[in-house]
Amino acid sequence: MKVLILCSKFPFPPNYGGAKRLISICKYLKEHGHQLDMLSFADNYPYDELNKLKNENIFNNIELVHINLFQKIIRILKALYSKTPFQVSIFSSKEFKKKIAMMHENENYNIFLHHLIRTFDNSLFISCEKIVVEMTDAISLNYSREMQKKSSSIYSIFLKFIYYLEYKRLIQYEKKVIENSKKTILVSKIDKKYFKELIGDELSSKIKVASLVADEDFLSYEKNDIIPYSLVFVGKLDYQPNEDALRWFLDNVHRKLINKYPGYQLNVIGGGLNKKVFNNFDSLSNFVYLGKIDKFKETLSRFSVSIAPMQSGAGMQTKILDSMSLGIPVISSELAFLPMNLEVGDGISIANSPDEYVTEISKYFDNPDYLKISKELARDSMKNKFKTEKVFQAYL
Repeated sequence: MKVLILCSKFPFPPNYGGAKRLISICKYLKEHGHQLDMLSFADNYPYDELNKLKNENIFNNIELVHINLFQKIIRILKALYSKTPFQVSIFSSKEFKKKIAMMHENENYNIFLHHLIRTFDNSLFISCEKIVVEMTDAISLNYSREMQKKSSSIYSIFLKFIYYLEYKRLIQYEKKVIENSKKTILVSKIDKKYFKELIGDELSSKIKVASLVADEDFLSYEKNDIIPYSLVFVGKLDYQPNEDALRWFLDNVHRKLINKYPGYQLNVIGGGLNKKVFNNFDSLSNFVYLGKIDKFKETLSRFSVSIAPMQSGAGMQTKILDSMSLGIPVISSELAFLPMNLEVGDGISIANSPDEYVTEISKYFDNPDYLKISKELARDSMKNKFKTEKVFQAYL
């Protein structure tokens, strides 16, 4: 079948969770005989990245529609007088709609595949045999969790107000997306259950669950020079749930571990660290900020244990899959653990309070045999449940 992939953000290089998932989906569809084209928004002119993606030979044709900050601001202001979510209004574009129509006229696509809900309005009035939406997560569920968090700062209160405005719009818009698409894809059964309670059995029957997938290169990669007493946190720090998680760990657990293990080290991989939020992070003891790195797999594989102390957010965490696929056991908050559909003891454990984190981390730091067994269990659970063929076999 001919498939047009529609994106609100150019997904290359795939150095964040959403892009990694989309590229893995596209590779799978290509390998199984589908013909793929892509139309994507782009903030700048990513010619190098565009050429690299073309060289991957996944897509027959890739087209870009450029969007600048001024356009985004104007569309947000217009959205104030509508019921459309701000993040959808930003990407409502006459140029994008024309491009879809033109490409569809030339290729007669069987499927429009939207990556996230943000581009959905642009294809609503263009007739296509099948519309599939890779929603990934229930964004309204994420926002509802953000609104429930306790906060006292003016900035946090302002954010809550924005979340409240967007949440009310998202509830209706996500329902509209499910109603008007042939299939909506989520990565977590928890998110599907949320929609089932919200919109009923009939509509929610159009929702399919296809989890995140383990990276095949990660599953086969071996690294022996593991850094003892090392933890790693992975995530883009300009994403609020990641920022909240790291800040919580530093405020509540980090000092306890230093007192117990003077040689312990917390390593952070991911761009976007806000120096105003993480005051004096340069002078933090036992803390290494690696930032955005090129050799991600090689660097991540050197650490003993990975943490996912998420306090907010929705859906499955790529940081958990990447770590466990490399044979790194994970200590996770219950919020991040539940969507994974794993069992405690599969190379992953749950901790919610600071003392629980210290207890779980100590099991690995104090017992090399336990760490070794957990590493094997982590990788085995990824191979058994998150291989690409298993997850994507009924995607379209």
